[in-house]
Amino acid sequence: MRQTTGIIILEGLTGLVLLIGLGLGLIAWRLVSGPTDLEFVRGNVEAEISRARGGQPVSVGALSLRWQHDQNEFQILADELVFYNDTEEVVARADGATIEFDAFSLLVGQVELQELHIRDGEFEVRRPEGGGLKFAGQAIPPVYPVQFHEATSPFQYAEQAILNVVENLANSAAVANVDEITLSGFRVRLIDEESDVEWVLENANLSLVQDDDTIGISGFGEAIGDGAPQSLEFDLEFISRLREFRTVLSLQDANIPELPVLVAILPELSGTLMADLSFAFEVRQSGIDIVSVDVSSQPGELLMGEDLIEIGANSLLVEYDIERDVLFVDAREIDTEFALGSLQLQFDQVTNLLEDPLAEPHAISLDAEALQLDFTPYFSEIWQIQNVRAEALVDLRRRQMDVLDMTAFVDGAQAYAQGRMYLPDENALPD
Repeated sequence: MRQTTGIIILEGLTGLVLLIGLGLGLIAWRLVSGPTDLEFVRGNVEAEISRARGGQPVSVGALSLRWQHDQNEFQILADELVFYNDTEEVVARADGATIEFDAFSLLVGQVELQELHIRDGEFEVRRPEGGGLKFAGQAIPPVYPVQFHEATSPFQYAEQAILNVVENLANSAAVANVDEITLSGFRVRLIDEESDVEWVLENANLSLVQDDDTIGISGFGEAIGDGAPQSLEFDLEFISRLREFRTVLSLQDANIPELPVLVAILPELSGTLMADLSFAFEVRQSGIDIVSVDVSSQPGELLMGEDLIEIGANSLLVEYDIERDVLFVDAREIDTEFALGSLQLQFDQVTNLLEDPLAEPHAISLDAEALQLDFTPYFSEIWQIQNVRAEALVDLRRRQMDVLDMTAFVDGAQAYAQGRMYLPDENALPD
């Protein structure tokens, strides 16, 4: 009797295992043979993506669960995504997206977005006149509003603008809830109304990855538009706990005279001087710490009014230490009509130099291992100078420079110098 009961239990368990196996086999066959419609959770998915956008509406055309052979995993795929603003205007589109949710939350009936990979779409980034930012139609107002004329200095204005970005990143709903967001194959319009810039990035890729309290954002795109470089790339790292922010923006194959910022400042400058430029800065809780610009240019020529300046390949790094108020210029390679070689410059009290350049003399120091200077026909020969060390005060008001101390080797002989150099000008400002 006990044997008969054991056989019955064993047969029952065997049948249950076969039934479960058959069910799993049918599910696997169904997923492998094609996508499984997930219409019944589409509303929840739309709501979760909308929450990551701060409540802005999102619509998904179709939602399906598919087995990806190449990655050996299940993925939820969305087709025809449309993003709206608060007034239900379309601000961005995408052909499709891959969505990953927290598996445990799905088991308890909740939808929590973990990763969102969107492909083949378009959106707009706009900086209106008066400040602020609109990203895909979503206004990102400054947390601490400040107008340029209200700032004590240009650096204070730039500092406050960057700190606004930091604070918006820290408070972003998407950053708080999502581990990774990627955009691939996008078309992005970049518009800066104040600077009259309108560029388009083709084949743009954007990635946002969050690991604990560190957020990494990177992007790349091929640029089109007046004054646009061939491509644009950036990398950003943000530590939310410390409110620290580091970023690098690179422009490849940009024609320097056509850059919008230079067109506004020097409209008479023209010519062709292609260069790779890299802008970097670091921000701490106290404000901007270090700002730098790295430039590597190809041979070209600049036209300033009627003056043509031929320029060879040049490479230099300009770095501003805001805490010390010191500007460093590392001219790694100089090739111009007047100078050839390399040198390092240091400018002290840069804020005074920018805010009121005529108020007082400015301290400058120079170091150069090897430098060739061509001031002909004012001097009969080209100067070959080695191991130059110099300190000077430059007075822009009087158009003069007081050399406090200079040592150098000229044609193998060591030279020491002190003195004053000036440019005579009948219209010089009076003392």
